[in-house]
Amino acid sequence: MVAPGTDQSGQGGRVSSRGQKLQVAEPEKDVWTVTPGSPSDSVYFGMDELFPHGKPDLVVSGINPGFNFGALVNHSGTVNAALTGVEFGVPALAMSLETQPDWPAGTRLAARPAAAYVVDLIERLKARARDDGRLMPRGIGLNINYPLVEGPMDPTTGDPRLATPKGTEPTTIQGGAFLVPDFTPDNGKPGSPGTYTTGYGAVDTSADAGSDIKAITDDYVSMSALQDDHDVDGGTEGWLRSLARGMR
Repeated sequence: MVAPGTDQSGQGGRVSSRGQKLQVAEPEKDVWTVTPGSPSDSVYFGMDELFPHGKPDLVVSGINPGFNFGALVNHSGTVNAALTGVEFGVPALAMSLETQPDWPAGTRLAARPAAAYVVDLIERLKARARDDGRLMPRGIGLNINYPLVEGPMDPTTGDPRLATPKGTEPTTIQGGAFLVPDFTPDNGKPGSPGTYTTGYGAVDTSADAGSDIKAITDDYVSMSALQDDHDVDGGTEGWLRSLARGMR
């Protein structure tokens, strides 16, 4: 296990610049921390130092406390750590678990079944492995979001019980902005030089049919495929050719 030594939420695919010093520690056997490394730095370190003579079979990133769906996948350190593994030709999956501010105990309760889900998924991938032993098609990873599902109230405590998700839905990643930026000036006028405090809100949009957000809203586990090359699908190739034609 290799992880950043400090919280690196929202770091996307950031990697430390060449020559930067990183402090590596082994707080317990086979657990490594890279400080102030990013999630992608952790994957790079693992590939270079812990697997110098051969690639691992799988990179698992997470479990992240909080969803990584829709446009959030662009900014997620959890998702981009998985994509860093895919860059190396290693199958990878990112796992994120819903959190609810008004039910923090729910996330703790759901952590164990979410982890069991990952184990079951890996066993399924092994059972369906290709003839060459690869767990997934080349260049592909998975983004998994596990919902926190409330069950009936516990009459003793008055807290909701944890219920099981309805199943797993194969999904697309919903497009469009998800976060609304809110930069508040600490001094001076808005839009002027000075110090600003950052804030973000969520876009209030409906969930598209077949999307990751729709599946989670309906209490299903969302499973989306990730691709490492960022190319668009074949439907835009003609448009791209016409755009490029005549350009110097």
